[in-house]
Amino acid sequence: MSLQITSLPVETFTQHMENQTPIAFSRWGDGEWRIILNSTPENPLFNWPIQRQQLHDILHSNPDYPLGMQPLAMRMMETEITEYLQGTNINWVGSEIFHRSAQQNDWSFFRAFQSHPQNLLVGPAYLRQIWPNLIETIPYEKGVWKFVWDKTDELTEEVFAYVTGRPFVTVGFCASMASNIIIDRMHKMVPRHSYIDFGSVLDPLCDVFSRSYMRDPEFQERLRNG
Repeated sequence: MSLQITSLPVETFTQHMENQTPIAFSRWGDGEWRIILNSTPENPLFNWPIQRQQLHDILHSNPDYPLGMQPLAMRMMETEITEYLQGTNINWVGSEIFHRSAQQNDWSFFRAFQSHPQNLLVGPAYLRQIWPNLIETIPYEKGVWKFVWDKTDELTEEVFAYVTGRPFVTVGFCASMASNIIIDRMHKMVPRHSYIDFGSVLDPLCDVFSRSYMRDPEFQERLRNG
């Protein structure tokens, strides 16, 4: 049995952000799947029993919003992932929606986000260069995920406090694997807002080139030339 993964156009998110209608979306990559499947227990970066259970609980609750499956994770662990997901009913879509858009120098999704000044980012401090409303996490470096995990409850409380009393907010997450947990919690607690996992796609707008494609000279030239 193969896993059905459909395509979700970036325009879907652009329209939700422009029209201020709620949507949730989280991304599931090789890091999440290594933790869920406990495939590298000797590696402390991926051996997190509590978070493993939290991620498991999300998937087995059959979320009513789309989840993004990373192509790399499927290339690495397709058989194991497919077996693990048997019996679930999840709307899987490709996870690289925003990265593909950025690679084409199409930042319309972020311009849509910027069109509403109450919107919020959750991510590393350097993102404040491009958006003032920021709940800070910690930039990803080798070995840092533990601290992001340790802040999951605190970050959830901060996001909840920010959206409470506001009619509509799009919350963009750039918080590594903690994003999956916070997005699911917030969608269940306050579903009238949008919670979207941007991943690291905004990094190059801050001169942080965290993905291999971001270090490509042609990509950087397109970025400079707008």
